[in-house]
Amino acid sequence: MSVNENIERTRRWFQEVWNEGRFETVHDLFSPDAVARGQRGGESEIRGPEEFVKFVREIRGASASPALSMEKSLRAGTTGINSECSSKSVCTSSPPSQHRYAA
Repeated sequence: MSVNENIERTRRWFQEVWNEGRFETVHDLFSPDAVARGQRGGESEIRGPEEFVKFVREIRGASASPALSMEKSLRAGTTGINSECSSKSVCTSSPPSQHRYAA
């Protein structure tokens, strides 16, 4: 997959899953054998699309309108997720991370 395809897939994920609550997109993009780690802190794991949909429902249900957006392009070598929620105890803004991703 090209860098541009990765960028578009990531934008689609945040727009459709987090901002629009389109759970079918989780099934489209999250592999049945995928494992997400750390979303609930520490060593927690979320396995497969069904568990991830439950997690998204929890987060979206705790905030009236979470809004997530990519701060920097994956092409730039770093990404960050900016979030704005009505419930600050659940969702807070975070600075762009310094993690590097290779395509």
